[in-house]
Amino acid sequence: MAICKYCGEQIEFITTPTRRMIPVEKNPVYFHKVESHSEAYERFYLDNGELVYGRALKPLDFQKTRGWIPHRFRCENWKYCNTKGKGKTKK
Repeated sequence: MAICKYCGEQIEFITTPTRRMIPVEKNPVYFHKVESHSEAYERFYLDNGELVYGRALKPLDFQKTRGWIPHRFRCENWKYCNTKGKGKTKK
């Protein structure tokens, strides 16, 4: 288990099919997968690293797919990170 250097939360990493390591939330969530994406849907990573779109479900909903939410969408300081050497500075 890793720690986010921007917010201090525990995170996990998912390896995508292109061998890229993506930081994701520590605990998986369940969601309903959709075929097309739009702004209304959230992004999730599956166990195999595939990026899919869907809507998060409540614990008692039935059509469940397990996946992880990318950490950058939950990290309060992610927008200030310096991932490519051109990061923003926090004012």
